[in-house]
Amino acid sequence: LSLNEVSVTRADSSGVAVVGTGSLVVAASTFVGNGLTGLSLEGGHIRLSNSRFGDNGLQHEAGANLVLGPGVRGVVRDNHFTGGVGILCRASRQVRIVDNSVSDGRIGLISSSSRPWIEANLISGNELAFRVTGLEVPVFLALNAIQGSERLVESTAELDLNARNNWWGGDDQDWIGERMTGAVFWQPILNVDPRLPVEFDLAQNYPNPFNGSTVIDYAIGIETPILVHALYLDLQVRNVAGSLVRQLVYEKAAPGRYSISWDGRSDDGRPVASGVYVYVLRVGPIVRSQRMMVVR
Repeated sequence: LSLNEVSVTRADSSGVAVVGTGSLVVAASTFVGNGLTGLSLEGGHIRLSNSRFGDNGLQHEAGANLVLGPGVRGVVRDNHFTGGVGILCRASRQVRIVDNSVSDGRIGLISSSSRPWIEANLISGNELAFRVTGLEVPVFLALNAIQGSERLVESTAELDLNARNNWWGGDDQDWIGERMTGAVFWQPILNVDPRLPVEFDLAQNYPNPFNGSTVIDYAIGIETPILVHALYLDLQVRNVAGSLVRQLVYEKAAPGRYSISWDGRSDDGRPVASGVYVYVLRVGPIVRSQRMMVVR
């Protein structure tokens, strides 16, 4: 079934409701002001793109703009949802929910006993950004930009929820933590809005040459494989012969921009001698390096 440039408004129940094991393709369509849902699917596969949903299901507790029911798989990409509940996953399977805007509603996204992949969405101006309930949790919930929400995540699911590496509208971790409910692991956070381009970079240290201490700025690119494969960030200082002088950072890589100071001492706490040193940033197969000079 294919729906292209369809407009469905003000139906008493669902704008469009589909049940079955086939495929549903929806593009460039509009669903506004329908009583229970704008679009609902039970079973089968969905490919939904470039469509607009507004104020569907406002009169029903179980209403939502988009409902993905039992067994549904597929992709929901580049859509705009506003008002009420943006997206409700109810016992759906792995649906990729990517690059959507969900704004100005009661709840941005509900995952109930479902396993959606939730990435690179803008969730803005909602009373609650995410609600997770039931026996299963999203398989991936990262690289999203959440801003202007009164509450961030509410989870009563049986499993712990991994909501690490999202941008929650700022870097005040006390503020963020107060708006999380349930077994939610949300640290580390992104320290930049993932909608902004961030590439791998290792800047020249400053000052350079230096005597007492120097600052190294670096950036980890906003790329999904880093998080999926739980890659580690390794930042080291080595001498020109290649021997390790100081381990500056070794931790799971989190996309963003960072800065660290090196006090010119080795791992055993001794000041290093004057000379040229190399600092190396490694994340999985990606390696960046720069030279710096110590002058005593």
